[in-house]
Amino acid sequence: MDKIKIIAVTLLIVPSLILAEQEPWEIFLDANLTMTLNTYSNSWTGEEAGSFSWASRLLLEANKQLHKKFRVENTLKLGFGQSKIQDKDTDKWSKIQVSTDLIDFETVNKFTLDGFVDPYIAGRVQTTFLDASPTNHEVKYANPIIITESFGASRRIIKKDDHKLSTRFGGAAYQRINRKVKATNDGGLELVTNYLINAKENIITYTSFLNLYQALMSSENANNKWKTIDIDWQNNLSVNVTKYIMIGFMFQMLYDRDISEDLRTRQLLSVGLTFKYKSKKEEETKQ
Repeated sequence: MDKIKIIAVTLLIVPSLILAEQEPWEIFLDANLTMTLNTYSNSWTGEEAGSFSWASRLLLEANKQLHKKFRVENTLKLGFGQSKIQDKDTDKWSKIQVSTDLIDFETVNKFTLDGFVDPYIAGRVQTTFLDASPTNHEVKYANPIIITESFGASRRIIKKDDHKLSTRFGGAAYQRINRKVKATNDGGLELVTNYLINAKENIITYTSFLNLYQALMSSENANNKWKTIDIDWQNNLSVNVTKYIMIGFMFQMLYDRDISEDLRTRQLLSVGLTFKYKSKKEEETKQ
């Protein structure tokens, strides 16, 4: 397994070093910070309870046409937030709890051959800043970890600077590593779709990420839950009220029977500070 990982990393990094040319990176950065505080006096009757929460989110894309036949696309997603709730009877505040925790980095290397599709090899690492496992007393950070190596064919359907749609399909190998239990490995087929639109001169930004994964083999033979399809659908909408104040809405849908047999959803409506940056380029990258 270690030899396979070394080969995968080599295939992802070496072409970037050999084929690099002096062209600017295409950079897109979207970061925001939100905070919410609710308090109630003792004269209130009912179930009112105070609460405090904060959350930060960062999306960074760094893409570059390293060679006319080779393109690299990197995406980094970070998120972290905490919350506290006040007891309505005692007025005491609960211990601070993690409400958002995400580290997600993906690099996709495409061989741009001017055909209907472009072959690609990709790598992805997903983890969290803190380990929230209730029975884990030794590992505190970056656990569990999911490592993905994939390959196949990709196509950019919409190539405009402020409107992008791309999809790719191929084989994928997953390593699900939890440092307090035995790691599992599986392989199968993966479909990934990315959508981005910047409207009104970046005032409105919408991103959507859909990942469908069907395992065909697994080291976990205790049950057949791994045979069902895994779904990860992420949607983020942000509207800039002013240059540095935004309203955001996030919706995520997850289905993974290894974790839960029920469909999981998460929604977040927020208001806070934002910062966006987008590099300028002289002309669209031709593929």
